[in-house]
Amino acid sequence: MKRLLFLFLLLWHLLPAQAAPACIPGLYGDQFPGSTITGPLRGDRGWYGWGWCRNAQGEPYSMSLICAHGECTSDIGGQVGRTMADLGRKLIGSTKREVYGAWWDANALAYHCRENDGAQVTEPSSPRGLACAELRALLAADLASFYTPPPPPPPPPVYTHAVKVNPACTLPTGCTRPVYLLANGVRGTAAVGRAEVGQPCDLSKPTAASGADVWASFGPLFETGKVALCARGTPAAAQ
Repeated sequence: MKRLLFLFLLLWHLLPAQAAPACIPGLYGDQFPGSTITGPLRGDRGWYGWGWCRNAQGEPYSMSLICAHGECTSDIGGQVGRTMADLGRKLIGSTKREVYGAWWDANALAYHCRENDGAQVTEPSSPRGLACAELRALLAADLASFYTPPPPPPPPPVYTHAVKVNPACTLPTGCTRPVYLLANGVRGTAAVGRAEVGQPCDLSKPTAASGADVWASFGPLFETGKVALCARGTPAAAQ
């Protein structure tokens, strides 16, 4: 019966066509595992229903429906019965996405509650705006009950050294320095490549001191065992 939720709520507000979503909770599309469909739920500001789909990154996103108090269709029970009977006949020989998606195309909410636009932004103190605020709080609480977002990625490394300016090069860009092999703290004597001046140097990999400077792996590949002469300073400053 939960799959009736979205039909039940959409019947409160019928508007012209709107593109069918890739997922409708309980009906079709990539459902988010562990989530449930909630509603119809009567709140202080309106009636709500929602469920959760999964996006391409594997994260949950809500599909929510709303009806502020005083705006709901009075004959909701009869409309649901008639609609379900009609859609049930259309499901014969068709997919849920074809049938429910086409129905969604023709029946849309009168307003929405997205973060940056919608009723809660244009009319935040109106009945619709207050209902949106209540719905967003309900969604946040429900999301926290089944989903823990992954930790943020670690901050990018801070490089204190960069491939040292080559005094033999006068061009503003494209200057390079020789690259040598480094093994067991000993730098080779034969150059095996060139490193671009200003590339960041990674001192967390094996290095060899050279006065105030240091032989170290360099960007963009930071290959262990291949070093160029690096000087203190940010990559931008080294240019």
